[in-house]
Amino acid sequence: IFQFTVELWLSSPAMAQKELVLREGAAEVLIRGGEQTLKEGGGDVFYNPAQVFNRDLSVLVLSVFAKLRAAELAKHRGRLARISRGEAGQAEATQPGLLILEALAATGVRSIRYAKELGEAVRGIVANDLDKAAAEQIGSNARRSGVPEGFIKVTCCDAAGHMYSHRASGPGGMGYRAYDVIDV
Repeated sequence: IFQFTVELWLSSPAMAQKELVLREGAAEVLIRGGEQTLKEGGGDVFYNPAQVFNRDLSVLVLSVFAKLRAAELAKHRGRLARISRGEAGQAEATQPGLLILEALAATGVRSIRYAKELGEAVRGIVANDLDKAAAEQIGSNARRSGVPEGFIKVTCCDAAGHMYSHRASGPGGMGYRAYDVIDV
């Protein structure tokens, strides 16, 4: 269903050894460190080519989940609007599309694929990584892939702390404004 290709960036032979452009699904990401990085698993930002099939399945599963979630929200729209109205007037929780957190995003390839391949099924994505170099690369890879500015919000923090601060229930919980999907 999805195609995975590796193409060397051809600006110069020296650069081809240091940077690699990967096309996976609808995403295009830059891997610093070149072909050797993929073979050895090194480099400044992690990318696992063995997980391509897993990412393909994630896109497929979320496309189905988005349809189920939309039907559920349509069924409960009035009740959700009353619950949320006290804070924001317009019920943010009933806006269409999934709010997704990719907690350990590395290159951001999964978030980029969600943004590009799921389209209107997604209302927003947070791509998080603890590594500052990874967070910077997520932003540049999103731009490289043509993701609209601001659609993927990039954060650089501890994933566990971020997930806890955005929990759905309990003291300080976000209720229906919490993430619909958390990808770890």
